[in-house]
Amino acid sequence: MAACGEGIIKAPAGGRALLRFDATGCTFCGDCLEVCPLPGDDAPSRIGSALLARAKCVAWEGVVCMSCRLACGAGAIRMDARSRPRVDAAACTGCGICVAPCPTSAIEVRGLVGGVAARRRA
Repeated sequence: MAACGEGIIKAPAGGRALLRFDATGCTFCGDCLEVCPLPGDDAPSRIGSALLARAKCVAWEGVVCMSCRLACGAGAIRMDARSRPRVDAAACTGCGICVAPCPTSAIEVRGLVGGVAARRRA
């Protein structure tokens, strides 16, 4: 999917396009919409929501890690009183920028369309 300057859109042979956040996330530049327009005139401002697997997150084991929070430009990931990340689903755009920095692959993005998960390759 050459239209994506970030390189996050992948299309396996014979399959439908997927978002892969191996190195970065969506910047909402709209280049993909030039190739594959959505119904309506407005570009989406949200493509999904980040989900945190607490069992995989080192912060939930007492290790200080703020990789996801520091990467989140939307401010949707906040730390609780024990320095554990919490995702504010209402503020999360689903851009996936928080996925790649996570050292334990504890974050995935659940898409708004069809519940398709997008994540970093393990």
